Amino acid sequence: MGASLIARPRNLATTLGVDTASAARTDFEARLLGVRDVALGLGAALAAGTGAPVRTWLLAQALSDAADCVVFLSGAASGRFAPLGGYGIGVFAGTGAVAEGALAARVSA
Repeated sequence: MGASLIARPRNLATTLGVDTASAARTDFEARLLGVRDVALGLGAALAAGTGAPVRTWLLAQALSDAADCVVFLSGAASGRFAPLGGYGIGVFAGTGAVAEGALAARVSA
């Protein structure tokens, strides 16, 4: 998802029901989320490729996705985000957090 946030940042805002003008003003923030996701993924891949510990990278991914889950679900529940977009992205992020946490528990380092 990180690369798509970098390439098409307005898609996040419009999926959440944000008007076009506000979506244009939040491009920078969406790209920051994308850069974070790409950096964490690359860090884990580089660690795995070099034999360095991967668990910390996976836990960082799980924590950032868990935080995203809370933000998007609470935004949808409060009416700040369109329900379908907010709940959908929140569940997607939560699923990622669970999978990354489970994988971190299974790796040796």
